[in-house]
Amino acid sequence: MLAPAPFVTGVLATAVGFLIQTLAQKHLPAVRTPMVLTMEPQSATFFGYLLAGDRLGAVQMDGAGSAVAAVLPAEVGPTPDQAQPAGSRLSGI
Repeated sequence: MLAPAPFVTGVLATAVGFLIQTLAQKHLPAVRTPMVLTMEPQSATFFGYLLAGDRLGAVQMDGAGSAVAAVLPAEVGPTPDQAQPAGSRLSGI
C-alpha cells in the first residue's frame, strides 16, 4: 500500500492548489495576474521562514527582490486605458 504522504503532496497540495489558482485567475485583471504569480515564491519563502525556520542567503534575497522589482512597474504604472496616446500631449500647443 502507498504511503499517504505522496498522495497528500501530489493531489491535495499540487492539484488543488493549481485548481484554486486557475479559478482565481478568471476574476483577476490581466495586469494583476503576473504580480500574484510572481509573489508565489516569495510567499513560500516567508512561510518557510515562519513555519520551518528556513533562511535565505544574499543571492537568494537578491533574486527574490529582482523578481518583484521586474513586475512592480507593470502593477503600479498606468493601465492601458489610462495611458495617453503619444500625440495627445502636443495637441494643446
